[in-house]
Amino acid sequence: MGRARRVSLACAVALLATLLPAPAGAGRFASETRLATLRPALISKPDLNATLVRDALNTAAKYYMNSWWAERMTKFEPWSSWSQRAALTTTLDAEDVRRYSSVALALAAPLSTGAYDARVTKIDAETARQRVAQLVALSVRTHIGNVPARAAWGASWQSALWASQVGLAGWLIGPALPEHDRVLLARMLAHEADVVTSRPLHYLRDRRGRLLTPGDSGAEELAWDALGVLTAVELLPYHPHRQVWAEAAYERFVAAYSLPSDVHSSKVVNGRRVSSWLDGSNVERTGWVVNHHRLNPDYTVGFSPHAAVVPALAGAGFPEAIRHNQALLYRNVSQTPFASPPARAPGGSVYVPGTPRLYFPEGPDWGTGRQFVFGTLDVEASVHGFDRGLKVSARRWGLLHLRQVRRMQSRFRTGQMFAGAGENRYFAREEHAGAILAYAHLTTTLAAARRLRVDRGGPSLKRPLS
Repeated sequence: MGRARRVSLACAVALLATLLPAPAGAGRFASETRLATLRPALISKPDLNATLVRDALNTAAKYYMNSWWAERMTKFEPWSSWSQRAALTTTLDAEDVRRYSSVALALAAPLSTGAYDARVTKIDAETARQRVAQLVALSVRTHIGNVPARAAWGASWQSALWASQVGLAGWLIGPALPEHDRVLLARMLAHEADVVTSRPLHYLRDRRGRLLTPGDSGAEELAWDALGVLTAVELLPYHPHRQVWAEAAYERFVAAYSLPSDVHSSKVVNGRRVSSWLDGSNVERTGWVVNHHRLNPDYTVGFSPHAAVVPALAGAGFPEAIRHNQALLYRNVSQTPFASPPARAPGGSVYVPGTPRLYFPEGPDWGTGRQFVFGTLDVEASVHGFDRGLKVSARRWGLLHLRQVRRMQSRFRTGQMFAGAGENRYFAREEHAGAILAYAHLTTTLAAARRLRVDRGGPSLKRPLS
């Protein structure tokens, strides 16, 4: 072990001693940070789409456990000493954190369901669990809820998403995560939930239809914030802020993909009229999301359905608000056509009939090789019934898109998916793909176990605590 790592680990141990509560407050602290009981679902009799997702996730795990691990966790020193970190003006409060949270979730999901295949990854499952624990420890021990602000990441525009991925990963590996890291995980989730709850919602338009942030929808950010808060609600069943968090999560799920007409809607979602949840809207009246100053299929793909797996893993129903307007979004992406001009040639629908290709009416935002995103959307649409009445079922689209994912992976011996930025220009594209596929895998597994059920009640949390 190198001197830098010895110093950093020693500092980490010393820091943890200062983080643990004093004996006088131990009882209350233990209650607030006690995690919910995980009720895992084991994979059984997967259909073809579920098998494609499982195989894609194991192939991605091969990449993370070998090439990625050597580059990011062996050659690179993520545990830079606490004294050095405290002296920095910039910290891990950058999207680089998403690399670690995404890989942790991508590995933890198949490990928790029995789908992890060491024959593919070349690394045994126990080693994989320990590596997930290491990734979670790295993340929770450097979070602003657990260390001084100048030495930490968190409380930023997307950090609730990263925290939810880390939190879910740590929860999924159960006893493999040491108790002190479970406490820090709970603190991280609570801190992020409090931050999200305290800040205003981002609306593209106000209630009168006036544009507030032209070309910049708040759809996806509200959805990932809602996911982060709901993760805290489900994983921290004894926390005193849980009721406030639930209200905030449900409100953001409704607001994320709200239409201009929703501000007048009398439809009831989770015990309230839709109009009473809202102070504006984030989706065009036609059901498309405009983001990055373009009509954007990448953002019309609803992020909210990923969140349904979290309550299901705790043995609860998921909020009806998660499904708000998702069928309309899926209809648009899968079959609504564009005429060219004014759209880019050749026109047509985002899903190109009979092929895995994707059409972007105003040009691709992140690249043309993001079939893993749309394949996950297809899986969720099929499970939740967003494709009812459509010409082509979500299951059939899923076969096309997920087979393309497997073809892309088959080009490499390492298990990676992308040949470069032309296919996906996001810097953490390999890691992001694994996290999204993890949601698809958990969705198919929980659906097969008949664990995904809708909760139409209000956020009053009347169900028993775990």
